[in-house]
Amino acid sequence: MFLRTGITGPSNSTRKTTWLCYNFFVMTQPQATAEVFWMAFQAMKRAEREAFIGKLMKDKRLAEDLRYASVIEKRKKEPTVSLDDYLSRRSQT
Repeated sequence: MFLRTGITGPSNSTRKTTWLCYNFFVMTQPQATAEVFWMAFQAMKRAEREAFIGKLMKDKRLAEDLRYASVIEKRKKEPTVSLDDYLSRRSQT
């Protein structure tokens, strides 16, 4: 969202302008819920965020999913390797 207010015209002018520009995004219910949770997380203090993440990490399956997601994000820009190339390299080691 963009909001701008100010005086336009010559310096002795009293005409005030207000510009509003809104960006609207259509979200599904799960996306909207995720956005609310994300905004709440960002508003937390550091200690609160650490406590929250600690609770998430106690769930072993969720912790594993988060680790996998982190690795995938880090490796997104790596070139792809065909299955044949992977298998031949794997058999050589």
